[in-house]
Amino acid sequence: MTVPEWILETRPPTVSRERWHTLSTPQRRAAVRGYWRSVNLITRQMLALKGT
Repeated sequence: MTVPEWILETRPPTVSRERWHTLSTPQRRAAVRGYWRSVNLITRQMLALKGT
């Protein structure tokens, strides 16, 4: 799954604003990727539980 460039520049809700400013660009991207990976997992689990 490819992530659009602008999403990588957007602070995920799991990272505080103060912390976001201290992160370098690669660290920010890693944080965003990790966040979306967990969101995708949760979404898949919820869909699996629904039995669609």
